[in-house]
Amino acid sequence: MDLQQLVIGRAVLFDIPPDQPDKSAGVPTGGQALTTLGSSAKLMVGRRLTGALGKNANGMEVSIVDSAPASFFQLACNAIDGNDANFVSQARVLATMLAGAQNNKHLAHSKLMFIQGTVTAGQLPYLMAVKAELQDGLADRPGAGASSSLQHLKDIFMTDSQRLFKIGYLQRNVANPTINAGQYQPHEHVVHLFDHLMTSTETRHAAFYFYNGFLGCNTASSARARTRDFYENTLTFIKSSGLPENDRLDLIEALRTDLRSTSNVVSVIDFATSHMAPQIKQAYETFMIGQKGFPNHAVQKDVEYVAAKLKRRRKITFSSKIFLSSPPELMSSITLAANPDGSTTLTVPGLMETRE
Repeated sequence: MDLQQLVIGRAVLFDIPPDQPDKSAGVPTGGQALTTLGSSAKLMVGRRLTGALGKNANGMEVSIVDSAPASFFQLACNAIDGNDANFVSQARVLATMLAGAQNNKHLAHSKLMFIQGTVTAGQLPYLMAVKAELQDGLADRPGAGASSSLQHLKDIFMTDSQRLFKIGYLQRNVANPTINAGQYQPHEHVVHLFDHLMTSTETRHAAFYFYNGFLGCNTASSARARTRDFYENTLTFIKSSGLPENDRLDLIEALRTDLRSTSNVVSVIDFATSHMAPQIKQAYETFMIGQKGFPNHAVQKDVEYVAAKLKRRRKITFSSKIFLSSPPELMSSITLAANPDGSTTLTVPGLMETRE
């Protein structure tokens, strides 16, 4: 994600206590009015959020699976478009939803902040839910009002030592959303997740209660489908690119190598920059982003649907330095017979199609 033009507008802050003694969900407090953010506070917020969700961060795109009227998605969209009073009231409902989603999870006291603003040159609106767990020894400060909220903001969300936080980021991708019978459309929005439990190579530990129970999203289905689309569409482009055969084979192997790597994301722009010459890079990006609708930002990688296609090409090298390269699944169909004169008889199924 590119958050270079992130503009922070409204914010509201809640306190989420642990479960009550009877094991019922904690009741959120605070959030009675907007939290006023000065320029320095906005700079701090922007720096932390960009570090968590921006380029080269561990955030990932997730798919919206719950868009019912009472879902996070619909309530967040209404909060984005509502006036200040509506924003605060919708945020209060969302805070209660989070408390319910984490009920019986034995979680620590935490703070929850909702931030709404715009991003990109097109000033597309977003809403962010940021949850931070109180660290050991960080007691709740006495007092009330804006000064207390701002102090919490600095202590909990903005200190570099704070690592225990989660972010749900909903962004609208169109200027004028489609609303049918009062309901917003998921395909006109995108949701990204950051969870401190994730690493650059592992996402399975992301808290299910947060991204599914609260945000109403899923990680695997979106990531697997996106990765499959990335692989198949890139392969289609390479094969139809008109490049020499050796160059095409090199790009196909680079595609497989990137998908086998430990990186947890795939990116059209990164792949083009790393492996393609300038004269074809633009055509590839236009094909993938403009024609196929693939995101122009990095997306979560999950190779489950294409794992069988990512095995390394098998290579046979002869003493004459001539080599044969084949997809691993086809190598067994090739037969080799050594001859007394030092040559080898090679039998390959099919007829020769190209020679370059």
